[in-house]
Amino acid sequence: MSFTLQKFSAISTRSSWQILGFETTWKEPAVESLSIHLPNENTPQFRQAAGQRSTTSQLHRYFLRSQQLSHLHYEEYFEQFVLYPYNEDEMLTERDFLEKEQVATSYHDVWTIGGITFNTFHEAACDFSLFENQNEGHLALQEAVQHLRTPAQLCFLVSQILLEGYAAMPLWDEFKNSIAADHILTLGDHIAGYKWTLQMIDDHLSH
Repeated sequence: MSFTLQKFSAISTRSSWQILGFETTWKEPAVESLSIHLPNENTPQFRQAAGQRSTTSQLHRYFLRSQQLSHLHYEEYFEQFVLYPYNEDEMLTERDFLEKEQVATSYHDVWTIGGITFNTFHEAACDFSLFENQNEGHLALQEAVQHLRTPAQLCFLVSQILLEGYAAMPLWDEFKNSIAADHILTLGDHIAGYKWTLQMIDDHLSH
C-alpha cells in the first residue's frame, strides 16, 4: 500500500484531540520510539486491522520519502509529518508529499561517507566521527539497561554489539544479570539462567 505524508500543526492537532475528549497525558514517556533494524533482518511487519494488505517499518517509510524531504533527518521526518493512506482519487495539497521509490537515503547511503562505502555501520560511524571513544558498545548496552529494556531486547542488542567486534567477556561480566533476568526468574537459578541466555545469544550470532 502506498502512503502519502501530510504536514500538521501540533497545536491544532492537540486542540482537536482535547475537544473530542481523547486522553492527552496517558502515554509515558511522552515520546515515540523510532524503529531501527538491519537490512532484511529483524524487520517488523504490521497488518491493517480492516484489510489484508500490510505496511512496513518506520525506517523503510523514511527511505521512501519524497525527494523534496531528503534533507530531513529520521527524527525530524516524524516530528514534522504524519503518514496516512493515499487515495488516488484525492488531489494532493501543498502540504502533502507522496512516497517515492528509489530516493537518496537507503542502507547503502548510511554505509557511504564522502564517496567511500564501508563494510559495516560501525566503520562508517567512526569515520563520520559519531563516536568519541572506542567504548560505544559498552555505553549502548549501559543506556539500554538504564532505560529498562527487556532481557530479550538486551540479548539481541549484545549480539549485535559482539558482531561489531567487541570483546564478549567484559560486557557479559557487567551486564549478565540484566540480560539473563527472565531466565533466572523462570528457572530460579542463576547458573541455569546464564546458560539459557548464552544459548539465545549464540542463536542470534548464528543467524
